[in-house]
Amino acid sequence: MNTSLRILLDVAVRSVTLLVLSEAVAALYAASEPNDDGLGTGLTVMFVLVCAAAGWGLWDGFHRSPVRLCVTWVTIGLVVSSGTTLYSHLRFGEWSWAELANDLSSGLVFWASLIFVPAIVCGIGQSAARRSDTRARSRDSASPHG
Repeated sequence: MNTSLRILLDVAVRSVTLLVLSEAVAALYAASEPNDDGLGTGLTVMFVLVCAAAGWGLWDGFHRSPVRLCVTWVTIGLVVSSGTTLYSHLRFGEWSWAELANDLSSGLVFWASLIFVPAIVCGIGQSAARRSDTRARSRDSASPHG
């Protein structure tokens, strides 16, 4: 499978998983705390998304190149933040192009950053360490004394 197709598959699987996870956490929190004004739900969803992205980014750091890791997670951040905004507008019946454009323009970068920054920070270190370890091993095996 070529790299572009693999990146698209990575983005699709991770985006759908994070979208479902965020909506499940929001629904569970709303059911357990019916008097919440939305702040507790939002903060809980943010925390879960940051932790999930960091954990998955760490795993990707072991298995992906740094460039592929960055491209994948920046795209995932944009897709998930757009998807959660669109879904919330559809779910709560607040559909209007003006409101959607306003929410996307004001929150897209923030929500995308909440997802891709932890994933890249956790994953890039692992990816770079793995690459340098591989180079050191190949250098040691190539030396006449190794």
